[in-house]
Amino acid sequence: RERRGVAVGGRTGRARGRVTFGDGPDPRWTPEPLGVVQRNGAGATFVDTGLNASAHPDLVRAEIGVGNEVGDHTWSHPVLRTLPTSGVEAEIVKGAEVYIQQVNTAGGIRGQKIQIVARNDNFEVPKTVAAVKHLIEQANVLALMLVRGTPRNQPILPLLAQHKVALIAPST
Repeated sequence: RERRGVAVGGRTGRARGRVTFGDGPDPRWTPEPLGVVQRNGAGATFVDTGLNASAHPDLVRAEIGVGNEVGDHTWSHPVLRTLPTSGVEAEIVKGAEVYIQQVNTAGGIRGQKIQIVARNDNFEVPKTVAAVKHLIEQANVLALMLVRGTPRNQPILPLLAQHKVALIAPST
């Protein structure tokens, strides 16, 4: 089920909308909303598939270039609940790799190239904690993504806070 809404924030109490566009970028459909957002000084979130982003990197750069957010909508946007766990992970990782490549081409984050480093915890909390501790202390990760399941997320939160490591897109 998809959730949609308007973010409310700031000290003024005014509601500010942020439009979300999914499944791009596509040269037939992306330029028009991108232009509208840019002309009106609005913000948008473009949630692109890796397949489309790899075919149209110029449009991804255009989405980012005017201050919008760009997110990963997996590689090909299948119905994830119909895939085995390994298929879900492959879709997410393959999609993320497109963005990692673009970040690295642009110089990385704070001058550092980034990469995906994976550890399998077999959904066992002690293995999750050990894997996260290893990734933080030995692999010097900047962020963690695809840590699945609330029981596995809770025990790692103190480690993340202590080492100032971001948790990107936890799933339950």
